[in-house]
Amino acid sequence: MAVTTFAAIDISSYEISMKIFEFSRKGGFRTVDDIRYRLNLGVGVYSGGTMEVDKVDTICEVLGDFKRIMAEYGVKEYRACTTSVFREMKNPIIIIEQIYRRTGIHVEVLSNAEQHFLGYKSIAAIENGFKKMIQKGTAILDVGGGNLQISLFDKDALVTTQSLKMGSVRIRQRLKELEKTNTNYAQLVEEFIRKAGRIDLDSPELSLSDRLEYAKDQVVATVKKVAPYIFIGVGIGALIHNFIPQSFVETVLGGDKWYSVPLATLVGVPMYADIFGTIPVAESLFAKGAGLGTILSFMMAVTALSLPSMIMLRKAVKPKLLAVFFSIVTVGIMLIGFLFNYFSFLFVV
Repeated sequence: MAVTTFAAIDISSYEISMKIFEFSRKGGFRTVDDIRYRLNLGVGVYSGGTMEVDKVDTICEVLGDFKRIMAEYGVKEYRACTTSVFREMKNPIIIIEQIYRRTGIHVEVLSNAEQHFLGYKSIAAIENGFKKMIQKGTAILDVGGGNLQISLFDKDALVTTQSLKMGSVRIRQRLKELEKTNTNYAQLVEEFIRKAGRIDLDSPELSLSDRLEYAKDQVVATVKKVAPYIFIGVGIGALIHNFIPQSFVETVLGGDKWYSVPLATLVGVPMYADIFGTIPVAESLFAKGAGLGTILSFMMAVTALSLPSMIMLRKAVKPKLLAVFFSIVTVGIMLIGFLFNYFSFLFVV
């Protein structure tokens, strides 16, 4: 069965993101990876039409990382797009050319019409009730970083659409400017919130068949996401159960060994698995005599401190904050492990 790997890169006003998909005739589309890097590009562009040099450098650095990740996945085709943050720039062609020379990635600037046409197509592709919803008068609001797009649909057709410069990044920037010039800024915001009227929106009416179809799609998506980890976990659990002697597990990971909890935490860090995938492994270790707290430490380290997760977090979190997070979580995991090993007689018959 032929499988095609494709990457979609989006440079928006507040982040740079990349999704990698696999497509096959039998399985359809499947998301393989989703990587995001928070970068506020809209601040300088929306106020003065220019982008700082350091932000251009960061874009090139992030796209360079994306290119290496695409090579690891064997991606042959990609599409990199950007929207209002480049449309409103004074010198977009110069920066796009610079990005291409430094990374080899060609960035395409979508017009407002192209952007929202693709947006509606993507909604229609994943939402079963979309076509039914736009049969009668329907307004769809798309709130982006730079703009707010209002589109009116009726009888399965787009009647009119209007773009307003009221995106989240633009509004946040204007509020910061207002805060600098008004001494009673906090009171103004409080008064606005207090006097704002409540808006009641009618939720779409779904028939029983629509609800069942939605439930089925959610179940299938969850099973596809979790099943590989469960199979891997069962395989590792079977290896532990059949090939590792009980005496070895008790000696290394027994609840009475002080080093068992730090060792289990350390072993769990390089792994990357769903929590369901660790359950069969935990069951096998417990049957072989591993301490209860030791097993819990291993499971928590796999899900909360996995090395791949730390690498992805590094794209969005500063090293100092990431180190603090890692230290606090590690100490917490080991503390819980020691406590459960010490009081295991209360939980294990």
